[in-house]
This record gives sequence, structure tokens and C-alpha cells, in this order.
Amino acid sequence: MIPKKTTMKSCRGKKAITDCELRNHYGCIQKGSLVTIVSSCNYGMTVQTNPCPLCGVSLTVTHVGKDCLTLINPDSPES
Repeated sequence: MIPKKTTMKSCRGKKAITDCELRNHYGCIQKGSLVTIVSSCNYGMTVQTNPCPLCGVSLTVTHVGKDCLTLINPDSPES
């Protein structure tokens, strides 16, 4: 879980681990997956998986809350 005092805007560009399963109508990101926080807005953050090494497809999920992610190395300016 990302602490409440950490702003979503400050998380952009950082790597995170999913704390729960994230879904949209295109697919599912499993719990424990590595994602990159691409952007943020008032409704939540947009996260994206790394491209698959076999097919090159990556999944993007929007409206993700801070309670669904844990930052990797949150103290560094760029993870």
C-alpha cells in the first residue's frame, strides 16, 4: 500500500508491485506483478505492465488506487 501522505503525482514513472488483482475488459494483472505507474489524475493512477517477452503485448489499467500498489524503493527519485 502506498502511504496516504504520498501524492499520486509524485508516483509517476516509478515501479510498483500489485497488492491485488487488477482487471479491465482487456485482461488481468495478477497480484504480485511488476508495473510502471504511467500517469495519475483525480480518479487514480494508470499502470502498465512490461511487454511480454514472447508476444510484446503489455496491459494498461486505469483508475488504480494507492491501496492496490506498493512502491519499489520509494525513497529514490526514479525507481
